[in-house]
Order: sequence, then C-alpha cells, then structure tokens
Amino acid sequence: MQALTVRRPYADGLVRGWYPVEQRSWFARRTGPCLIHAGRSREWDHRFAWFHQPLPDDQAWGCLLGLVDIVLAFHLHGLGHVLDRQPEFNWLLRLNLRGPICYVVQRPWHFVQPLRWPGAQRFFDVPNDVFAEATCLDPAGHVRRASEYAAGFVETMPCDPDRTL
Repeated sequence: MQALTVRRPYADGLVRGWYPVEQRSWFARRTGPCLIHAGRSREWDHRFAWFHQPLPDDQAWGCLLGLVDIVLAFHLHGLGHVLDRQPEFNWLLRLNLRGPICYVVQRPWHFVQPLRWPGAQRFFDVPNDVFAEATCLDPAGHVRRASEYAAGFVETMPCDPDRTL
C-alpha cells in the first residue's frame, strides 16, 4: 500500500479525523487507501499550537500511525470547479486552505500501537504484511484489523488535475 510521511501533529489529525485535508506543493495522481507515516522531524509547527495538544511521546516519531482514504485531490485554484461537480465538498470553503495542492481524506483509522517504519519523500510503498495485522480503532471506536480497511474503500472521484485547473 502507498504511504505518505506527514509532520506531526498533522499526521495525528489525519488518522484521528480532526485534520481532513493534507496540503502539499506537489501533485500526484493518487486517490484510495493510504498509510499515514509520522515524520521524525520534531519541529513543532506554531500555526497548530492553538490545538493545545501535548507533543506525542518519543515512540511515535518515524512510525506508521494509521490509514485514511484519499477521496479527492485538486489544485486549490480549481476548488470552484470541484465544488460545481461535487457540492458535498462545500465544507472545504470553511477551511483556511493554502495548498496549492489539497488531498482530502476520509475514513480515518489509527493504529493502537504505531508501527516503526522508515519514511520517504512523496508517496512510497509499504508491504501489506508490515501492517495487515495491526490493531486499529475506526471512527466509531471499534477495534479492527488493518487488513479489513481496503474492503470498505469506495473511490469518490477519479483524480484528473486537468479537470480541476
């Protein structure tokens, strides 16, 4: 499965459901299930300090934290076109998006115990046997195995950057 390294605390927000949009400077034709990897950088992003969450413990840096579905990827300047075609994403207008590329995630599952794994730039592959038996909590708090995740995936929108420009 593909994974994406994200700086903490944003990585935590993605897998716990309170940070639904990852913003990048580069575009990838990518939607579908994705592992979220917490980067090893310990630079606290002060733009996020308002959330008043303690920094994660040392065990969870440089680890896989959970799974999300990337359901939409678009160039920020094409948001109006996206919303014309998919008005169910109108909630994006309430966010302070800076992009320029936005990846919208849904269905977050976080691992009960983070899994040590080296990260990489952009999307990278992680063998399924690394995480398949990991114990996860879904948004409703049910205990699941990570191997169950892909069974519930439904692609919301094919990712075509030319149509969102």
